[in-house]
Amino acid sequence: MLFFDARSTAIAILFNDPDLFRNSTQVKKITLAMADKKSFKDLVSFFKEKLPSKSLEELTDNSECVSLVEKCNEEVFGNNQTQIRKSLQEAESKLQKTLFEK
Repeated sequence: MLFFDARSTAIAILFNDPDLFRNSTQVKKITLAMADKKSFKDLVSFFKEKLPSKSLEELTDNSECVSLVEKCNEEVFGNNQTQIRKSLQEAESKLQKTLFEK
């Protein structure tokens, strides 16, 4: 039987990279390391509070959830999602200009 709770939901959302699941030792190491991070604890608390009354789809569209996930990604994986997203948007804009200028 599978049991999904706020903690497992938070882990699943943070592990949105399928390559992480190819190495179970790495996943175990990451999950142990993230358990002590404040941002991860905040994300789990958010899900504990909200999941009983809202769907995961509703929550992941919530700006508070997005912010918590970004903070956790930055603290756990060293990824600043806001900067990455901005960089991707800038690259897309430059590409569109290049393609459509001709």
